[in-house]
Amino acid sequence: MVQDSHATVVRDDGGHHSQRDLGGREEGIEYYLNPDFSKIDGKVVLTALGQAFFSLSVGWGLMITYGSYMPKSQNIIANGFWVAGRYTGWR
Repeated sequence: MVQDSHATVVRDDGGHHSQRDLGGREEGIEYYLNPDFSKIDGKVVLTALGQAFFSLSVGWGLMITYGSYMPKSQNIIANGFWVAGRYTGWR
């Protein structure tokens, strides 16, 4: 059993992880769905833009590298759906 300040994670017999509810779910959903826009300033916007551009640059770099090693006989659209599906847990 691994315990931290947010949740208790228990490994069950099937090898999967489950979480016990420690409360605060409603407050968390309320905080997520009703943001306080008064806290957004120039620093927050610049940080968000920096994260977006970093993510895009990593993605483009990976696509260029993947595409350079991919044989012409493979379907890039099918491979894209396969990668997206595997990334989201679809089998």
